Amino acid sequence: MSQEIILKPEMVESDEIAILHLNDNEIICRTKHYDERFYKVMRAYKLCWNSEFKYWEKTVTRELAIDRIVELGIALLLKGFMLHLANSELADKIKSNDYKPEPTRIISICDISNYENYLTVSWLREDLYSCIRQNLYGSKYLKKHKCIVVPIYFYDEIYAFAEDYEFLITNEAHERIEQGKKDICVLFNIEKPPSKKNTVFHEPSLLMPPRAEIDTTLKDESI
Repeated sequence: MSQEIILKPEMVESDEIAILHLNDNEIICRTKHYDERFYKVMRAYKLCWNSEFKYWEKTVTRELAIDRIVELGIALLLKGFMLHLANSELADKIKSNDYKPEPTRIISICDISNYENYLTVSWLREDLYSCIRQNLYGSKYLKKHKCIVVPIYFYDEIYAFAEDYEFLITNEAHERIEQGKKDICVLFNIEKPPSKKNTVFHEPSLLMPPRAEIDTTLKDESI
């Protein structure tokens, strides 16, 4: 049976105990009093301050959540903080350094309203904006949300881009793409969706109807 546990570093350098908790895919961390070194760790690992509930938080992909909280716990221990953890299993992972380093290039599901059939392309550290916009067909920038998204129906382009530029496609994103393929099969009454790699493009004048309305979600907000 899991139980709460206090984990101490080899050299305790603070009287503060960092309470570390994982709520589904949200990492929550706090101390009783303000500590400058604790603050710097929170900022370094991209946690945001929740002024309403008075704790630091970070939303992560579910499949990566355990690795991210373990990595944060190790960083706090190295700074001399004691940890208050929800269970011994998490403590064991922290003590044994059992985690995968955080991927810096990720393609994940998009949780923005009206963009359910899109994926979000995100990155850390290096600036890959121009690379993504130039090499991922169908991608667009959402100025309001400050992110790049791409429709799931460009699955060939997404997979090729992820392979060429070493982006991790999360399991949830894979599932969303596969569902998109099924939707295409149902829509066009075909056994399997066509591969766009072999698509023959025709002159736009032969395909464009006399009147057409543009889907507003396809507008690129970067211009």
